[in-house]
Amino acid sequence: MERNYGAQMEAPQCSVSLTEELVSTLQIEGPLTLDQLLILFPGTTWWQFFVVIDALSRSGRIVISPLDHSDYLLSINPLCD
Repeated sequence: MERNYGAQMEAPQCSVSLTEELVSTLQIEGPLTLDQLLILFPGTTWWQFFVVIDALSRSGRIVISPLDHSDYLLSINPLCD
């Protein structure tokens, strides 16, 4: 059996609807913790959530701020709103 330990996982496509739903939620509700957002999107896997949040953060649409050692606050970047 051949194993390819160097293979990278292929990232799923960012769901446009999940991206827009997350942005809309933050616009309406204001800043929320990562845990609070995960509760609001129960059908979403950690991986799907991570991919969308990572893309939004890299594009500057959201800001991620550490609260403590285990949680983060996500908010809309006011410069991009």
